[in-house]
Amino acid sequence: MGRPEEAAELVSQGYTPSEIAKELGISVKSVMQYLYRAIGMGYVRRSDVLFNIQKKQGGEGVVMDDLLICEGLRQDRVELGDLYEFLADLEKTLHERVRTVLVEEFGDGESGWWRNGVPKRVRKQCATLREDSEEESPSEVYCYTSFVNLVEIIDKNWKLFQKRLPASRASNKRHLMSSLYRVAEIRNRVMHPIRSDPPTEADFEFVQQMHDKLVHVPWR
Repeated sequence: MGRPEEAAELVSQGYTPSEIAKELGISVKSVMQYLYRAIGMGYVRRSDVLFNIQKKQGGEGVVMDDLLICEGLRQDRVELGDLYEFLADLEKTLHERVRTVLVEEFGDGESGWWRNGVPKRVRKQCATLREDSEEESPSEVYCYTSFVNLVEIIDKNWKLFQKRLPASRASNKRHLMSSLYRVAEIRNRVMHPIRSDPPTEADFEFVQQMHDKLVHVPWR
């Protein structure tokens, strides 16, 4: 295991840059060089480094090097960038897998999965958005579904999705629906930062957990 991988592994265990430097016997500057390489290789996110430092703030053992790194990351707003990435990946995954499940159940074509699996209100809303689109070649009507629309489709076809979702998410419909609507609310705050309070660290961790449970865990 190379130094970038070692540094990333320690971040995943909750270490701050100064703690990693002490653990590996190198300077904090070297640690950050390794971490930026690890970030570029996809082993860790900058927000992981930021939140590790934030968790130590106010307690014992916080050092100036970590505080300076934290301040720099805050100015870069890295947590919002990583949160947007999680939300986009989660929405794309739901969009693809919802369609796959419905096609397998009701068949392809407008008279199949679209008419039988998608609530009429959602179909009408998507058709209106497509009609009002200024695109020269409007996308397929399903592409106009919102995150909330996808949740509504899952709700309408719960017995079907209960058999296909990851087991840990399918055992409690009320909890899953509540969690997905919370993701939608956080998504709106990220997309419309002027209208509402910015997402919190707790929001970030919640979205990350939902991402891990619905994107990384295979559907059945």
